[in-house]
Amino acid sequence: MGNGSVLDYIEELNTSKITEYVLSDDFSKEAIALLKDDCENNPLTRGHEEFAFKSIKCYFDLFMKALNDQYKITKFDFEDIIYFFDAVPSFFLSEDQKNKDLKENFLIRMIRNTFKLEIKQDICENLFLEDIYLAIPNIIRILILRYINQLVKNNVNAINDFKADFGIFVKYLKSKFDFINIYSLNYDPLVYEALKDDVDFANAICFKEGQFDKKGFFNSQKTIAFPHGHVGFYPKEDDNKIEFTHDYDCADKKRVKRLIGSNGVLPVILNGIEYNYNFNLMMIAGKDKLSTFELELYASYYQKLITDIKKSDLVYIIGYSFRDFHINFALKDMQDDNRRLILVDTLLNFNPFLLPGQKKGKMYLLTLEMPSIFLYEEGAKSFFRSFL
Repeated sequence: MGNGSVLDYIEELNTSKITEYVLSDDFSKEAIALLKDDCENNPLTRGHEEFAFKSIKCYFDLFMKALNDQYKITKFDFEDIIYFFDAVPSFFLSEDQKNKDLKENFLIRMIRNTFKLEIKQDICENLFLEDIYLAIPNIIRILILRYINQLVKNNVNAINDFKADFGIFVKYLKSKFDFINIYSLNYDPLVYEALKDDVDFANAICFKEGQFDKKGFFNSQKTIAFPHGHVGFYPKEDDNKIEFTHDYDCADKKRVKRLIGSNGVLPVILNGIEYNYNFNLMMIAGKDKLSTFELELYASYYQKLITDIKKSDLVYIIGYSFRDFHINFALKDMQDDNRRLILVDTLLNFNPFLLPGQKKGKMYLLTLEMPSIFLYEEGAKSFFRSFL
């Protein structure tokens, strides 16, 4: 289930609205407040709190202004912004980039060439604060999840509508299938909230006392997974393992406590070599999602997703944009002509299964070197209610 599965209920959850929020003055004010908190409480800045905050605020303000100016020319989304802010500290902190002058010159060239800005050398020297850069990717994720949580809290009626409609569809699935595995690629809690009181899905999220139950997840006949993160996820204080709470305000506080004022990131280690920093602990975003699947619980999510797609006789894809290559790779492995794939959406611009010039209709069969593919183009809400 992708973003399109919930937009009929809460339109503000769409990518463009979230991007506009990230580029807004309100977002910058909240981010700067968290940056100030980070500089005042981070052991790395002890004794230099005022200088650290002034420098990192300069860096943040500079890039946000440049991003806003560039957005007027070239439309991009919040994941592009996250990718950009992830890349800078990853470069500065990587073990194979220790030359200070190289890094400073790189930052100057990046600012000048990317945003065509004039910037003095001494400003960049002040910006060179090593680990303080790590706060910004975390802050962006924290604030986006906070924004989504607030949207959901402000739309109680929409949640109730989704719960009722999605419940109709799930009731049908339970009448036909023993094994039902639901993968929500959204950060919002609508799928979990819709099913948390369903006795058959009582333990489907597979968390025990807040911690992920890997064995239960692989052995359960009915599961709910969030491969891109969730508003209820937060990194555990001592080892960065993901924990879950359905008190989303509490999850927000735990994310701030864990990731602000400390080195709250997880190095990615392959073959014993630490080569990058991974900020995707509670919200998988940006353009480098694959590296996250080296980490638990996301490794289990992806492993089970691959297995389920290979074994399932029927796969429903609801409101998915087909812009995640790791998901597309799994879907394209469905080669058995006896299996079915049902696409539900109103926007199919990114659908790789459609041939050039392919005629689209309400519900029809596409014949490719793929499984039988049916397309329902009236959107998620209409599709769910069609099972009444």
